[in-house]
Amino acid sequence: MRAVVLLLLSALGTTTAHADERVLQFLEDRYTHALMHHTGAPSEEPPDALGRADCTDVRVLSRSQTNKARQLGRIFERSGIHIDVIAASRWCEALHTAQLLQLRPVTEESLLNLLGDDPEDQIDAILSLVDGQRATETALLVTHGPNIQALTGVESVPGEVVVFRLRPGADIEIRGSFRPE
Repeated sequence: MRAVVLLLLSALGTTTAHADERVLQFLEDRYTHALMHHTGAPSEEPPDALGRADCTDVRVLSRSQTNKARQLGRIFERSGIHIDVIAASRWCEALHTAQLLQLRPVTEESLLNLLGDDPEDQIDAILSLVDGQRATETALLVTHGPNIQALTGVESVPGEVVVFRLRPGADIEIRGSFRPE
């Protein structure tokens, strides 16, 4: 598994709109992407054996969690950063968060589900998914806190976005994180 390199940034952990936009500006750099911790509470029910959750009859996100997801979408939109790919875990809370951003169509990606029986292989597969993006493409991956921690070492909270760079053959480099107020 790749080592994690943490960079200390003045914007890390801050919540002002100015700091949010400063961290998001790193997404203009080549090989730079974002991991987002979904805005909801953890689900009781995992996806079925096919990796697909039935989110139709479930109110997954509370009103405040829904508002937080929409606010994150507005922050991304206001920043002017173009997101080329949005992929989300198939768990309802992550899928709904990604859809509420309203930035572009969302791809369901079972690799982003909670880490399973073989977490190292799953982490390597997630890193390969990101490696598969062109240098100029920006991916936003909506997933779960334990996945973000395993990938980056960052203990995220619901709604937090971790911006990172992953150059071919290099380790993950954390550029900063933010969460809406």
